[in-house]
Amino acid sequence: MAVQEKKQAILDWLSNTPNDEYIEAIYDLINSLKEDGDILDSLSADERKKINEGLKDIQNGRVTSHEEVKARYGL
Repeated sequence: MAVQEKKQAILDWLSNTPNDEYIEAIYDLINSLKEDGDILDSLSADERKKINEGLKDIQNGRVTSHEEVKARYGL
């Protein structure tokens, strides 16, 4: 399902639900997301740099599996 279809499905559901508690919960969730902003905005330049380095490592196959880490540390 494309994003636009998902948006429309959400709007349709919201328009037709008789449950006011769901509407209140969704409204509160949306407001809290607006207030909190994007978590990336709260990171320092160095933190963002480290995250991007980690993402590049993943893209380039420089990863260690959970099983390998457990074996290495005797877990």
